[in-house]
Amino acid sequence: MTQWNAYVEYDGTAGEDQAERIVAALPGATVTVDGERNRLAVSMPVEASTLRQATDEAQRAVRAAVAAADVPGQLVQLRVVTLADLQAEIASPRVPDLVGMAEVAAMLEVSKQRAGQVAREHPGFPRPVATPASGPIYVRSAVEAFARGWTRKRTGRPPGSAAKSPS
Repeated sequence: MTQWNAYVEYDGTAGEDQAERIVAALPGATVTVDGERNRLAVSMPVEASTLRQATDEAQRAVRAAVAAADVPGQLVQLRVVTLADLQAEIASPRVPDLVGMAEVAAMLEVSKQRAGQVAREHPGFPRPVATPASGPIYVRSAVEAFARGWTRKRTGRPPGSAAKSPS
């Protein structure tokens, strides 16, 4: 038998006592209630020989526990992975390569000020994933995709036309 982890999400929400009844019905399960999104999530261990069997068992067990706890809603997400794969995911979280405005400027081959202007004014520029006090942070691949399709408009003096000082 293989050990699996199932993550099951419903579009209904539950009260504290309903969540406790679900946990009691599903040994080893963790129940999360997200009132803002009106979601109920259950993460639980499953033992089965195949992925199909693990999926069927998780769906059956959670549906029965949710129904017994009288929680309205329907299944909206079901994800089943081996326990080894889940542990590998937890050990190495997938964080995309991130860049700040200095890197964006280098990628666009412009000044930081011009990069900021492009980011603010161009409708196709990617949205920042975070905006701390140090400035916006972007996903590198999104900025690279933008840069490939962006036509740079030269502003200011043409290259090589710097004013020469009188000798």
